[in-house]
Amino acid sequence: MAKLTLGKVALDWAKARGTVLSSGGRAFPEAPVVAGPSKTKQQVKGTNMGFVDAVKSGFGKYVTFSGRAARSEYWWWVLFVVILSIIGFAIDGIINPASVTTEMGDGTVGVSSTGGPVSMIISLAMLLPGLAVSVRRLHDIDKSGWWILIGLVPLVGFILLIVWYCTKGTMGSNRFGEDPLGGR
Repeated sequence: MAKLTLGKVALDWAKARGTVLSSGGRAFPEAPVVAGPSKTKQQVKGTNMGFVDAVKSGFGKYVTFSGRAARSEYWWWVLFVVILSIIGFAIDGIINPASVTTEMGDGTVGVSSTGGPVSMIISLAMLLPGLAVSVRRLHDIDKSGWWILIGLVPLVGFILLIVWYCTKGTMGSNRFGEDPLGGR
């Protein structure tokens, strides 16, 4: 009954699913059974938030400007909004092709959007949760949500916000609440 332990994972040859007989008649296990601790939701804290969880969180905290948002939550939300915007743009192009194509003076056709109805509805629907997750992301790095207004400063404000959104949040709790991912 051999047992090999690597960290928290144990390989138990004695509890293998079955045995295979060799030509000498000795029994060998088919494969080891990997037994590790099962993870509960509490133990999973410290991992990054996934795409679906981030979208659920974004809609669940639609206009919640308090608390904190992890980097993974913020960037998955941004990806979701970009994908949704592209889909809206495509639907607008199907509904009214003239709203997304522009004929240039030299006879070529370019692509631009004057904002069709689907794109406008998506933009309006994503405005408040986008602001909320952005403010919560700033809270995660221990900055006031009012710093989002620095984005109004041309170029410099946008770059500074991108750097802050990419910065790892403060470990443990800060003045805006508990660490959104536990201990990280």
